[in-house]
Amino acid sequence: MRTSCISWPPNEPLVLIRTSQLRICEGNHCAAALLSYFEHWHNIKLTNRSQAEHANRIAQQHEDRGMQDTSLLQFHTELDIEQGLLGLYGRKTIRIALDTIVEKGFVTIHKNPNKRYHFDHTRYFLFHPEVVMAQLVDISVEVKMPEREGHFTSSSGKNTSSSGIFTSTIPEITPEITSEIPEEESQISSEIVGGTGNSISIPPTMNGTHACVALEGKKKKSRVRKIRRLEEEDWLWQELQHYQDEFDLDALNDAAWWDNVANSFPTFDKTWVPMAFASLAQWQMSHPKEVPRSPQGWKRQVGYSLNFYYDKHYRRRERYGKASTYPHSR
Repeated sequence: MRTSCISWPPNEPLVLIRTSQLRICEGNHCAAALLSYFEHWHNIKLTNRSQAEHANRIAQQHEDRGMQDTSLLQFHTELDIEQGLLGLYGRKTIRIALDTIVEKGFVTIHKNPNKRYHFDHTRYFLFHPEVVMAQLVDISVEVKMPEREGHFTSSSGKNTSSSGIFTSTIPEITPEITSEIPEEESQISSEIVGGTGNSISIPPTMNGTHACVALEGKKKKSRVRKIRRLEEEDWLWQELQHYQDEFDLDALNDAAWWDNVANSFPTFDKTWVPMAFASLAQWQMSHPKEVPRSPQGWKRQVGYSLNFYYDKHYRRRERYGKASTYPHSR
């Protein structure tokens, strides 16, 4: 059965955003697109998992060690995600959207599952479809279908007039009412208060009180991201200690931010990062008026300096598309 009038190339990258995804992501389009991105790769991991388990069983039958990966962990660099979303969003927007879906529990971030590589700071993502499904149960998307007489029917089967005035019943008006209100006593008035459409007047309820249904959107609550600090034995934190007088170490003590920075380079280790720090400190001594005044400013300055130093002095290695890591020791 043909699904479209155009035959698009097979296996072509696609960005899918559903209305329900937008609702559970509080209207964040990038977060909704990330849900589809991680769901796509989770389905691929599930498909390959059965084959990997079968290969491991065969290896064990021959007294050999199964080497196939059966976990559902996904590995993506920032560049992979940016290209997977077809360049619609920048890396800063992607990081904010990623924090949103991580905070809601849709995705969790892990380190390298192999304990032998405990020094590896590469991020691994685990998609949780059961958490997404639990959120979808709590929401309902109404799809209005036109009828013959110009009225519209919602997905719940209740009718509304073409003027936008509701004629369905409301089973519960106030928190004090525990029993269902009879249909004849719970009809919404056809007169909109003030003519603005922001609220609808309701006739007296069973207990003689009046109530008003507000149709205004809910205000988004501001979220404060918890900062994960660098470990004291981390070589990166030890290198930063040499510049206590030149850098704002409290603003730069953000392990999640450094993970993103490290993933943006083909290699991120002690062979060039300390020299980049020294170059930045020397530049600031000759430009005291350019010293950042905020944590965001310090992160922008350090990120720009690392990219500048790497492009000018260290771009001699070929890029293999691997994510960069910064181990504790070399």
